[in-house]
Amino acid sequence: MFSVIHWGIGADEKYSKLLYEKNKYETACTWIEWLIHGFPWFVVAALGLIVAYGKNFDEMTQYGLVVLNIGLYFDLIFIAIIKFYIHRDRPLKTYSKYMEYTVDIYSFPSGHSSRAAMLIVMLYNFSPMSAVPFIPLPLIVGLSRVALGRHYITDVLAGIVIGFMEGRLMLTIPYAVNTVFRELLK
Repeated sequence: MFSVIHWGIGADEKYSKLLYEKNKYETACTWIEWLIHGFPWFVVAALGLIVAYGKNFDEMTQYGLVVLNIGLYFDLIFIAIIKFYIHRDRPLKTYSKYMEYTVDIYSFPSGHSSRAAMLIVMLYNFSPMSAVPFIPLPLIVGLSRVALGRHYITDVLAGIVIGFMEGRLMLTIPYAVNTVFRELLK
């Protein structure tokens, strides 16, 4: 059993490094990285929520923005807890001459991948036809993270699975939370 696990870890590192070394699209991967980076999503989602309540948008839009904001913060906290519990070093620390400065130093799981998967699940729930072209986004984000040397393949796969489950969990938030947020933002 231990040899199978050791082989799996070795294969993960080997193929992740191969994707990193063969990356010819670093600029595109960096744009994808920033597209799904947490900070812009937090700012835009919070501003969207404030505007939606201030301008009396329809209640379903307000509810969707509440779920989005709760989901983004839940994802941030949940992924951070797992990362600090697992303590897997990032690939760049393992096979690069330098370590880029990152918000966190741990690799498993990929927060970008979890965020992308969660967003697609939530978008699909609120607007299925709008979500269809974005369904490959978690995979694209994940591959870009590996190609940039930020994560291993298993980090990305775990992030996508976690994000899918987070998205489904966020969709169980009761509609009544809309009233609570409306009162808070008066």
